[in-house]
Amino acid sequence: MEKEKKSLPKAKNKGGRPTLYTEALAKRICNLIATTPRGLKSLCESNAWMPDHQTVKNWRALNPGFFALYLQAKESQAHAVADKLWQEADQLPADTAEVNRFNAVFRFHQWHLSKLAPKNFGDKKEDTQSATVEQVATIANALLELNKKHARDY
Repeated sequence: MEKEKKSLPKAKNKGGRPTLYTEALAKRICNLIATTPRGLKSLCESNAWMPDHQTVKNWRALNPGFFALYLQAKESQAHAVADKLWQEADQLPADTAEVNRFNAVFRFHQWHLSKLAPKNFGDKKEDTQSATVEQVATIANALLELNKKHARDY
């Protein structure tokens, strides 16, 4: 009599190319992002060791740890850009044409920084629509009374 061999279930092949993602590569990418004002696509195209920018975007979606690291890098990048702008502003000559050019560049970077790090560089908007518990209760009671008054019997 033959013994039946018990085989372990094989891991199902997910298909596709194996990922290049490693923690070391993720940290290297984020360090580069944090220290340069250039965008992700430009960085990926100019550095042979980096994967395609779409791959990095996919990693952001699939790896919560990488996503958090990436957000920190983008915020650091925003601060680096802001520091660079302040240095340029301090060294600005009194020439009117140069000041006008710097103003245009500054407004663009100000807008870009508000997108990179909205908590730090975005437009500050205060929430002025706060209601007390009593006000909410009064509104809720008024709505109930209106519903009772206009209720239809079907």
